[in-house]
Amino acid sequence: VEGLALLNSAGPIDGSFSIQQWEEQARTKTAPPKWIVQLITNALFWYLERTIPGTLKWLYPTAPDRADKWLAEEIYRSACDSGSVAVFASVFYLPPPRALNYMINELYEKPTVLLTGGLDPLNDARGRTSQLSTLSPNAMVTVLEAGHCPHDEQPDQEGRRTRHSTMMTCQPGTPRLHQPTGAF
Repeated sequence: VEGLALLNSAGPIDGSFSIQQWEEQARTKTAPPKWIVQLITNALFWYLERTIPGTLKWLYPTAPDRADKWLAEEIYRSACDSGSVAVFASVFYLPPPRALNYMINELYEKPTVLLTGGLDPLNDARGRTSQLSTLSPNAMVTVLEAGHCPHDEQPDQEGRRTRHSTMMTCQPGTPRLHQPTGAF
């Protein structure tokens, strides 16, 4: 494997991340009582199941028509799976996430392409990409004019940028780019 491509990656970006502090936090983390986890998880699922179509339109700002009835039904079907609530509840019991820049720089260490939707309403995508570009010299960060699911919202744009970015970072002997680039 010569490189890694990430689409709208999650996790904190933290220039002061310390694996020793993270290990201590993971070791000492205590979960809330089970009834609180169940209450929060069930309430969230109840709310989200009723708002899937509107939420999808919000997450696809440049192509809301791609957030169609089929996609909403597939998400609803997955949410109704008997194990879905338990999977979501596991966030209360798992260790905190490691910083994305740490994982790219220290654990993976190879060229990484990150494509993200600059219009993602769930986070400051442009700020995150700028910060990651500064902290991860082995990452080529590209901001797409799309929302939370750029690969589905703007598949042609995402495909072109993935091919271009991969060629620029993963070909042996190719000069590396370290600054964020705009939409293609």
